[in-house]
Amino acid sequence: PESLGKSFPCRIAGVFRAPDGSIAAEFSTASVNLLPNTDHTFTVNLTIRRPALWSPDAPALYRAEFTLIYGDEAVDTAELRYGIRTLCFRPGALEINGQPIRIIGTNRHQDYPYVGNAVPPAAQKRDAMILKRAGYNFVRLSHYNQHPAFLDACDELGICVAAAIPGWQYYNLTDSFVHHALRDCRELVRNERNRPSVILWEVSLNESYPPSWLNEEFHRTAHREYPGDQCFSCGDTYGLYEGWDVLFSRPGLETEKPVLVREYGDWSFGGNESTSRRRRGDGEKAMRQQAWNFQWMYNQLGLLKNAIGGATWAMFDYNRGYHHDLERSGDADLY
Repeated sequence: PESLGKSFPCRIAGVFRAPDGSIAAEFSTASVNLLPNTDHTFTVNLTIRRPALWSPDAPALYRAEFTLIYGDEAVDTAELRYGIRTLCFRPGALEINGQPIRIIGTNRHQDYPYVGNAVPPAAQKRDAMILKRAGYNFVRLSHYNQHPAFLDACDELGICVAAAIPGWQYYNLTDSFVHHALRDCRELVRNERNRPSVILWEVSLNESYPPSWLNEEFHRTAHREYPGDQCFSCGDTYGLYEGWDVLFSRPGLETEKPVLVREYGDWSFGGNESTSRRRRGDGEKAMRQQAWNFQWMYNQLGLLKNAIGGATWAMFDYNRGYHHDLERSGDADLY
């Protein structure tokens, strides 16, 4: 009660540390008198000379250290890892730091033997390491927020990420559903926008086709949360909305925008009876058929107009929840 109406002089000071630990830049804001229980944004402009750029081949990471100073006393600290890089999506190509990169990707469900979604951090990182060793440079997080440890590993290993809001084959135009879905969008971008690995924001409800005004609001919300020219939304086009910065491919799509094949190698080879859904125990012939399916589809990506690459469905077999059997089209099985 004694602080009511009283303001407090506060400022932010900090350093940016280069990947080798040396100080790349220092900063301090002017002091501002803040009232209790209020928000304030401090803005600083930094110059980092000869920056080490983040890329899939050289995932250089900086560390920002922030200190909140009240009067002359340091009262709180925070750290943030950060990668410096530029993105440019154009028809047929992704450029990172001005260099063209072909997306060779896959999808991941956060699922693990015996523990389901309760995957510990070490296993999260192991999944990323397996994915990197398999030759992938991109992973689509289908279809929900995934553990920070997995995203940390993507930052460290140089794996590009499409981060997604939660959603699958459902929408409802009630005020409550729309409010919470847009909140999911805001929170996803706020939580992950400083990660160099996140290059795309999938802010559409997966395989759900709401009216265009809701998809437009998802798109606008992402750009409001991440202003500037480095935010790129992506999403479904089956619902006849094509306002995303990067469009997911569909038959008959005519566009001059960049196109991503978000899932390939499974459904188109027989749906629920897909010849890509094979266990190790099904034998060599069956597994060769699965491998042929993926290779054939990968070859087709080069024929698709404006395609920047694609992602297999999926990296690992997974429990489906709505069905008693595993989904078995993974490059690797559940174990």
